[in-house]
Amino acid sequence: PSDDASARTLALSMPLRRSELRFQAGNLMVLSDSTGGRVLLIGEAELARNADAFENDQDAVGAFCKALGADRAVVLPNATFHIDFDVLAAPWCATETGLSSAGGTGLVFCADEITADMLIVRDGLARLQERGFIAREAGLTLASALLRGQGEAFASTLWPILARCSGPSGGLRFEVVRSMGRDRSPDARTGKAGGKGIPNAQRPVAPSEACATWCAMVDTHRWLAACDRVISRCDTNWLDALAEPHRASLKALAMLSASRGTIAQTLARAGFRVVKLPSIADADRGVNALNGLSLGADFSARPQEAARGEQARLILPCFASTAIGAEVLHAARKGVERQLTVRPSAVTPGRETALLPTDESQLRQGSARCMAVAF
Repeated sequence: PSDDASARTLALSMPLRRSELRFQAGNLMVLSDSTGGRVLLIGEAELARNADAFENDQDAVGAFCKALGADRAVVLPNATFHIDFDVLAAPWCATETGLSSAGGTGLVFCADEITADMLIVRDGLARLQERGFIAREAGLTLASALLRGQGEAFASTLWPILARCSGPSGGLRFEVVRSMGRDRSPDARTGKAGGKGIPNAQRPVAPSEACATWCAMVDTHRWLAACDRVISRCDTNWLDALAEPHRASLKALAMLSASRGTIAQTLARAGFRVVKLPSIADADRGVNALNGLSLGADFSARPQEAARGEQARLILPCFASTAIGAEVLHAARKGVERQLTVRPSAVTPGRETALLPTDESQLRQGSARCMAVAF
């Protein structure tokens, strides 16, 4: 009934056609390719959702292309929730001479979860070491294992430390959790606190004790999840020797990581220029830098807008309250801006990025694209 009511409301202001296809919109993206054609990116879950209506996946893909006016489709694995958690289409295209808003190879950003995990884990280790929960020698061992990708050495050093930091119930003690929270007073000179590049106006200066504790709990979960992902990249034989449920949990994380890795490979084979940014989508335990808003991404199909110099923008998520993960979003934004600097535009349209605080959406399995509408 609610869907019918929404359809009636939309029909008052625009042409509306009911589709026989079942889908979730975050799993469908229509982009322009280098020839000006329309390419549909579709999460594989949508094929399963419509399996009873078609003889095979190819027929389902054809139906989606016809419904959305796409010339071809690229099916991506659903490694997290929706494909807009793992792919961000840039509002610029890549050409031989630079970035253009009026033609060229489609530019897409995909997740670099290894770098994201390294930034998250390193930040948490520094906080624990600073507050005396990790000895200097152990901290050096952990940092070395993290840098070299030695998950087994990382786990064998970290797990005894976490055991010592735990209370009688098995969970981390309050003072350990609280140490993960951001600093309360941002630096007046830089405006940075608990992460780089977050404007002072976008963060509360002095949260209540209850709010600060809750944010520290979120940060702790985020850090522990990143540690698990680092450990999951261990040698398979070592993982197989672990007891349950640790073995099954870590091997499942390894499978998800491999699935995410195929997204960038699939898009590159489809003819897109792929740039990886630090990002990991995992509800409140992730740091989603890719669920952003791309404004003006279809300029290749609208050269008149490009000729007028209208700006193409990327709206990227940022954190205003929690600390762990702010480094990831900062690094992702720098990665986007690096594309604009290294590949100066060959045409006149402006290019810019902007930040949108997305703390609440990040905790609800979303981010900027899930909380705002671009028009």
